[in-house]
Amino acid sequence: MLNINGYGRLLAAVMEAMCHPTIRLTNIMPINSEPMTEEILRRQSVVMDDNTNSMARIHDQHRFPLLVSHMTYRMEMAGLGGNQVSFREVLDKLLTVITLPVRQELDRDKPSYPSVLVDNTCALLSTIISELSATSIGLEMDLSSTPTPLLVTPNRFTRTSQSASWNTG
Repeated sequence: MLNINGYGRLLAAVMEAMCHPTIRLTNIMPINSEPMTEEILRRQSVVMDDNTNSMARIHDQHRFPLLVSHMTYRMEMAGLGGNQVSFREVLDKLLTVITLPVRQELDRDKPSYPSVLVDNTCALLSTIISELSATSIGLEMDLSSTPTPLLVTPNRFTRTSQSASWNTG
């Protein structure tokens, strides 16, 4: 099984988190970009004014200083500075995670991926498709129409009952 040291469960959790109704996948994945457009945008971002880039970096570092420093260190150690993955490559990997267990079941082999990973990958793919279709017809995603319930805790300063009073007994 390819679930070495729990990476399958970790990936399944990431896939499930990406399906959350408040996450816009078009903001975190280059879904609407073509490879040529991505290359042009990469070149323009390198040529862009250093002041703009430094201000954006300062803003991100101010909001998440530990995360930014840790991820920068990890990327430098792994040598992942310039590699960017296209949406087509991500889609190919998602489809592999979905179709490989089906092929293995047809061949009566043991499945390579945990079932929760396959389920969450299917959910992520359906979320991507629904977001793309909503974008293509010009609809904004409505948080109330999602199949996953959006759980929110109430504000602690709001009154829940106008007639509530202390029982002074």
